[in-house]
Amino acid sequence: MSDFSDFDDFFSPSEPKKFITVNDLPEGNYEFTIKEAKPAMLQKTGEKIVEFSMVVSKGAMQGSEVTRTYFFRNDMSVNMFGADLVLLGLPAQTWTKAHGKKFSVEMPKALPTLAGKSFKGSIKVTEKDGKSYKNLRVSGLVNGAPKVAMPENNTDEMPF
Repeated sequence: MSDFSDFDDFFSPSEPKKFITVNDLPEGNYEFTIKEAKPAMLQKTGEKIVEFSMVVSKGAMQGSEVTRTYFFRNDMSVNMFGADLVLLGLPAQTWTKAHGKKFSVEMPKALPTLAGKSFKGSIKVTEKDGKSYKNLRVSGLVNGAPKVAMPENNTDEMPF
């Protein structure tokens, strides 16, 4: 007899939800397939962001379309985004002055190449100042690139 206990925590016979955010996903391990990754700008504030449109390919709410928005409010957030790109197989570690390349030029060109890639990740909840935040942590490509060492200053305390 097969063991289906992996599905006990999220079994709910219903249609997949459409257009949810990572904040709607329960804590746990997932696999996602990227449909689109693109730079954008918030109309209200003019803030530069990057939006990922993905499908949950394994885990709770499998089949749901999910959006993940990266905000760049400080150096740490842009560097964490860069670390995710490296884990997704992009050579973001070379988009530096030392390598003669600019992040602002290379990143927008590289984002479309992420379409169709599948990656493993987890949703973690962190508490800060009495508030709960859900974070998507990318761990690497499915059947793909080796893990890359993360910077020493990478912590789970960043709420977004």
